[in-house]
Amino acid sequence: MWWWLADLNRTFGWPFLMTVCYYHHVLKGFVLMYAFTSFDWVLASHHVRGTRLQALKTIALLPWVLKPILGITSDMFPIFGRNKAPYCILGTLVGCPACAFIGLHHHFDFSGHFESAIVTAYFCIGLQICTCDLLLEAALAERIRKSPSKGPSLMAFVNGGQTIGEALAVGTIGWVLEYLGPRGPCLLVVPLSWLAFVPAVGNWLGESDCP
Repeated sequence: MWWWLADLNRTFGWPFLMTVCYYHHVLKGFVLMYAFTSFDWVLASHHVRGTRLQALKTIALLPWVLKPILGITSDMFPIFGRNKAPYCILGTLVGCPACAFIGLHHHFDFSGHFESAIVTAYFCIGLQICTCDLLLEAALAERIRKSPSKGPSLMAFVNGGQTIGEALAVGTIGWVLEYLGPRGPCLLVVPLSWLAFVPAVGNWLGESDCP
């Protein structure tokens, strides 16, 4: 195991591997599972059920449908000369507060707009995860083109870590829902969502300024 990780580190560097670890293993694996598993419970706690709940969930999951548009936008409109990190930062600026909002929504007065507010918040969480995931996948493709012999090892690292993140979420989400209630999962992942700033601000993807 250690020699395998050391070999990946020599080829791709620890900043890139840590970005993979965070955006894929933590954000896409753990945070996604925690946040969207709680969706049904949050709405059900306000007596939203059945077909209405499923229709709202479809809206909240729209960022996955919009991934091609996100990719085209980031390629065509670099921000401060970069195509990836600024968009990850923008995604985090909407995703992290959305997690906090869901965790603390009982402190706010919705004036009858509860469903719209919650679905919009979940949409923003999905937007952050989709943006970081999409742009990391583009960086992965670039690295694999440069080092094709290490491609299978890198993808094993990506998918294996994501599976572990999902397994940890599935193994603990029940306790969190039981003891902290439906708001608990989103409240707990606020710090993890916020940490998405670190790889982006530190340029751990190794982006160069666009010409």
